[in-house]
Amino acid sequence: MAEFYIRGVSYSLDEIADLTESDFAVQRIQTMPSSLYKYYPNTIDLKNDRNYSKEALENNTVYLQQPCQFDDPYDSTIQIDEQEFAYHRIAYYAQLCGLEISPEWDYSKIAYEFSCYLYQRLASGKQISDIFPAVLNNKDTLELRHENFTLSLQLGLYEFQQAPNAWAQAFYKAIHQEYVNLNYGLMQKFRVSCFTESPYSMLMWAHYADNHRGFCIEYEIPPYTEPYIKLYHNLMPVIYSDVRISVLDQCVRSLQMPKLTSDVLWDIFKYGLLMKNVVWKYQNEWRLISFDDMLSSDNQYNCNFFKIKKVYLGNKMSAQERMRIISVCKEKCIPYTGVLVASDKYEMLNCKQLCEMCPKLTCCEKDNNGL
Repeated sequence: MAEFYIRGVSYSLDEIADLTESDFAVQRIQTMPSSLYKYYPNTIDLKNDRNYSKEALENNTVYLQQPCQFDDPYDSTIQIDEQEFAYHRIAYYAQLCGLEISPEWDYSKIAYEFSCYLYQRLASGKQISDIFPAVLNNKDTLELRHENFTLSLQLGLYEFQQAPNAWAQAFYKAIHQEYVNLNYGLMQKFRVSCFTESPYSMLMWAHYADNHRGFCIEYEIPPYTEPYIKLYHNLMPVIYSDVRISVLDQCVRSLQMPKLTSDVLWDIFKYGLLMKNVVWKYQNEWRLISFDDMLSSDNQYNCNFFKIKKVYLGNKMSAQERMRIISVCKEKCIPYTGVLVASDKYEMLNCKQLCEMCPKLTCCEKDNNGL
């Protein structure tokens, strides 16, 4: 039986299917945690010679990353059976050109009848672009999509002109390109920044904070008022599951419309951008999702975020790097604390908690009145 989890609460398949965007929005706004945390590696990007972690601290911004850069190969991909997709698309184009499709026909039969249909019209002197009607008066997304398909089809016919099954191969090439464009469109168009609900996850420190050598920033969640409403509406908890849900019907419908409708977009969010394998459930992840540069203030995809409440310094951070980050914290009047490992259990604590357990220790929070 399929299992789904949102913030540790179990949901059934039907409950996830019935979860509307408005219900989800109300639910998360009413139950938003008081803080969210983001782990930073505090390393230099050798390509650009920049420390993006330090810049995020200095500027109170978060970077919106392409999902294709994430460590999970399934992350933000959508589940679509390519054979089913091919059937729906070739049937759509055949009917668009005026060919009547029988419900009993499979993909191969439609491809054969459609190729005969197109061949007869080409033999009568028509161009392939003339056979596909311009269903719209302006060059919007849908008509451009039709033009791209006809162009791919023509290129395929030219490429496979010597093959006995040239039409079949040309159809496959054109439809496969649509499938690839759709499947990877999320990774190109959407950008994401990830957060969690605790600064004490050993796995998170190891994976995302350069094996405890980086730092973690705590962001204070403000009231649901301007200027934070836009952030609220694009900040959502991840749905963890042991199954992948197909969005074939939604995506096929979206390709037959000039633009994405809100219900189709929500299903792509729910079953693509927000859904992860249950093995990642320990992360308790939240995602800030942007379409292209919707939330970014510049072409670097940096987004102004909630106020920084505190900085947690990794327990393997070098003394030199620790002083650099503390210097920024003092300049920005941001409280900070060290994160250490407990001696009697597999648990991480901040240095203030450790000092309370052992008064002989010196707590870094005492320095500069907590700053």
